Amino acid sequence: MTHLTNQFLQLFQFLKDPCILISIQGNNYKLEACNDSYQAAFRDCAASVSSLVGKQWHEESMLSALVPVERLHQVRDFGSQRSYEEEIGGVAGYQVEYLPIKNNEETVSHIIIRYPQTPNDPNNQEQYQILVQEGTELLSILDTQGNFKFLNQATRKLLGNASEDLLGTSAFERLHPDDRSRVVKDFKRVHHSQQVKIAPFRIAVGKGSWIWIETTVINKLKHPAVDGIVTSSRDITRSMAQAREIENLNERYRLAATATQDVMYDWDISKNQVIKFHRNLTDLLGYPVEEIEQDDFWSKQIHPSDYQNEVSKRKRTLADPSQTFIRSEYRFKREDGTYAKVIDRGFILRNKMGKAVRMVGALKDISDITAKEEALKVANKRFNMALEATNEMVWDWDITSDTVLRSKTFHKIFGYNVAQHTSMENFWLTKVVAEDKPRVQRSLTTALRDPLKNVWKEEYRFLRANGEVSFIVDRGFIIRDEHGKAQRMVGAVLDVSESTRLINKIKKQNRILRQIAWEQSHIVRAPIARMKSLLKFMEMEIFDEMSQEEIWQQIMASTEELDEIVKNIVHKTEEIQSEEEEIAEPSLLNL
Repeated sequence: MTHLTNQFLQLFQFLKDPCILISIQGNNYKLEACNDSYQAAFRDCAASVSSLVGKQWHEESMLSALVPVERLHQVRDFGSQRSYEEEIGGVAGYQVEYLPIKNNEETVSHIIIRYPQTPNDPNNQEQYQILVQEGTELLSILDTQGNFKFLNQATRKLLGNASEDLLGTSAFERLHPDDRSRVVKDFKRVHHSQQVKIAPFRIAVGKGSWIWIETTVINKLKHPAVDGIVTSSRDITRSMAQAREIENLNERYRLAATATQDVMYDWDISKNQVIKFHRNLTDLLGYPVEEIEQDDFWSKQIHPSDYQNEVSKRKRTLADPSQTFIRSEYRFKREDGTYAKVIDRGFILRNKMGKAVRMVGALKDISDITAKEEALKVANKRFNMALEATNEMVWDWDITSDTVLRSKTFHKIFGYNVAQHTSMENFWLTKVVAEDKPRVQRSLTTALRDPLKNVWKEEYRFLRANGEVSFIVDRGFIIRDEHGKAQRMVGAVLDVSESTRLINKIKKQNRILRQIAWEQSHIVRAPIARMKSLLKFMEMEIFDEMSQEEIWQQIMASTEELDEIVKNIVHKTEEIQSEEEEIAEPSLLNL
């Protein structure tokens, strides 16, 4: 024990009245000490009790018989002084006081039970009268039929009648009809039991009003000074209202948990008790309800690799008075052995000193969302890679605000260093080549105004930032509202400048080929025909119109003309071959 505890025990021993000291350990209680006055007052009984110092209530039946655990729970939970009438050593009439002792954290850590001197002691008759007559609890003596033989002064405060007005009347007649048969049945049990505790019931207060009371019944028929059945009752109407409110809140928790399919929880940190609210989780994690309700459910199912991090994170957050919220994501095992990705969010409640005393939160399975997010990331990565590999720029035009969002390839293709959001009217259309702009505007306006048209396509020339002209194909899908009005347009621009250049070269080649074909079929035939005629004249030795020498000169001239024609064809053919090499697609052989 610490030095402070030793001092406390020394002071405890000096108390004049008989007392015992009990320490609280979670839901268990341990007998710490009996003071000297207790030893002197109860002698043989005290010796038996003292032998149990250091023992816990759940270990020794004698301790439970001495002080019911339910009373200790009440004192601990309410944290205020309480008193009960008890019989000790065969003597009735002890009004035993239960005094809670709180620590620096405002938590009940010990309970002192004080036994005032017996009421039969003449020196204490006045004190006994005060305790019985002026106490807040309703004390009464009933006969075996349930008629009042005695009531203390608390009768007027609790029931609204003077005690003398109720003498001789039946206590059962004042019970609520729905509770009467149960209470009477429990009351009759006292004939076979020394003491009976009756569950809360309603009793009339005036006309039409009811209060809830909790009653302990003690059989004192054989005690000549009493000759009756003693009842000790206290008003618990407020506690019952609070219990109903708690139950209503719990029902709201359960309904919320059912609606959201979350596991909601309320963690009493000081007692380390967790109340869980959920639907049938066989739909969520597959566990039966009785397993979910176990205290170690969370620690057993969280992934081992995540457990220590989450525990450390909770400790840090709970220890920081400035923190009121905690959010975590971790893996949680399903009943089939697979792991779900969950998100755990909790709101932290603290006392006046900043200590965390409670946390209310919810556990949600986000496996599907996480899987979809991962799939979306992969899809976006593939899409971006596809955009990088092409000369296509994707655009998204909000027509109502005239703002356009374009993909990153916009700068790569056209070279403009502008903001990501730009205007269609004041930016894009200003870069369309002047000769094409009216046609593009007209085409776009017509498509937007036609409620039956959902696709627009146009080819036009567009000015790059460096002044070069791009040939582009622009396509867009029109999104309309329920009235057919265009609200948004999503599309893509394809730069076809290079393919246009290649097409123009091909057209030029075709033109040259046609020229070659025409020269072969027409120009080449002229000198060949002349040469054939001149050679015929020589063969026939016809020299009337020209001499043999003149014929040879004509043949040589035709030959030279044919040579020039052939050279021209060869030159044009070489040009075609050179351009074909530029147009040709690259292959693996020449990479």
